Amino acid sequence: MKHLFQTIFCGALLLVALVFGGGTASAHTMPDSEWRLLCDAVGGDGAGVIELGVGMPLQYAEDFLGSGFDEEEKAIESFRLVYYKYPGVTFCGEMQNSDRRPPGEAPVVFIECRSTEFCTPSGFRVGDAFEEVEAMYGKGEASNSSSKHVYWFDEARSVSFTVDEAGLIEEIGVHQVIFG
Repeated sequence: MKHLFQTIFCGALLLVALVFGGGTASAHTMPDSEWRLLCDAVGGDGAGVIELGVGMPLQYAEDFLGSGFDEEEKAIESFRLVYYKYPGVTFCGEMQNSDRRPPGEAPVVFIECRSTEFCTPSGFRVGDAFEEVEAMYGKGEASNSSSKHVYWFDEARSVSFTVDEAGLIEEIGVHQVIFG
C-alpha cells in the first residue's frame, strides 16, 4: 500500500510538472508593452523618447519624423491603405474606401522598421543578434520563411523580427491584422 501511494504521488507530481513546466517552456512571454517602437525625439541624446505604435494616426509619425517621406495609396477590396515610406521605416494606415478623410488621419495598422534609429521597449534594434530576443522571449512562431519570427499577443496583434543569415535582426514589424 505504501508503494502504491508513493507511485501515485510521484505520478501526480510528474503530471503537474509536465503541465505547468511544459506549457511555460513552449509559450512565449513577450508582454503587450512590446507592441510598439521607440525613437529619440531630440537628436539621439535620450532627452525625449517618442512612442510609435499601431492605432495612432499617420500624422503623428509626420509630426515627429517630418515630411521627408514618400506617400502611396492603394485600394484593396473595401480598404484604402496609405503608406508613409521614410528611409528605413514604413507606416501603413488603413481606412474604408468610402472614408474621405485626409491620409494623415488614417490609423496605423503596421510599422516595418529597417532602421537602427528605432528600438522595441526592451531595447532590441535592427542589427542586434536575434539570439538576444530569443533568450528573453523564446523563438516565436516561424513564418513560411524561417527568417521571420512572429510573436502573437492575440489573434490580431503581433511583433515580428526578420533575421538575416548571420542571425542579426534586419527588420522589426509591429502589426495589426486587418479584418474585412
